[in-house]
Amino acid sequence: MKRSLLTKSLAIGLAATVAATLAPPATQAEAAEGDRSAFTLAVLPDTQFYSRYADSNFLPEYGTTPFHEQTAWIAENADELNIPFAVHVGDVVDVVGQESGWRAADESMQNLDDAGVPYAILAGNHDVRNASNSVVDTDYDLANEPFLDTFPVDRAEAHDTFGGADPTGLNRFSIFEAEGQQYLVLSLNWRVSDATLAWASDVLDAHSELPTIIASHDII
Repeated sequence: MKRSLLTKSLAIGLAATVAATLAPPATQAEAAEGDRSAFTLAVLPDTQFYSRYADSNFLPEYGTTPFHEQTAWIAENADELNIPFAVHVGDVVDVVGQESGWRAADESMQNLDDAGVPYAILAGNHDVRNASNSVVDTDYDLANEPFLDTFPVDRAEAHDTFGGADPTGLNRFSIFEAEGQQYLVLSLNWRVSDATLAWASDVLDAHSELPTIIASHDII
C-alpha cells in the first residue's frame, strides 16, 4: 500500500516534465483531427535527498526510492507520452562523498539505460568535491570526482544521441530527434571555466541550425 501511494505521488509529482509543442496547427479543426505535433521532455531536478536517504529511509520503509520510481515511470511511459529524451539538471546526490548516494543514483538512472531512453546528466554543486564559486571545472582533480566515476563519458556514449564531451568530461552535448525535428542539448557543469565556455560556443556554432536546450544547475 505504501509503495502504491509513493508511486502515485511520484507520477503526479513529475509535473517537472516539460511539454514541447512543434508546428501548432493553423486551425482548431486541424488540432481536432490529430495533426498537432508534440513531444514531452522529461526533466529531473535535484534528486539529492532521494539519493541521500535511499538506504536509511526510503528502502527500509517502502522497498524503493522516489528517484528509482521517477525514472521507472519515465521508462514505462516513454512511448505513451512520446518522451524522446530526459535531462537531469544536477544535484544528483546530496553528499558528494557518500557512496550509498551515488549507488542509489546509479541504480535509478540505470532504469533509463535499460529502457533505451536517452538522457543527459550534469553535476550540480552537491555533486563536486569543491563547490566554491572561485573554483571552476578545469581546476578539479578529475580522477577524484565521484560524478565521473558513476556517470563517465563512456556511459553517455552508449546512447546514440550522445554528441561529445569537453576535455574534463563534465560538459557534454547530445542531439535527439522528436517529431521530425532535431534538438541540441548542451549540459554544462556547476561552475564552468572560460575554456568550457569556448568549447560550448564551438558546439553551438557547429550546430547553429538546431534549436538548443541549455541545461545547467545554475545558469545565472
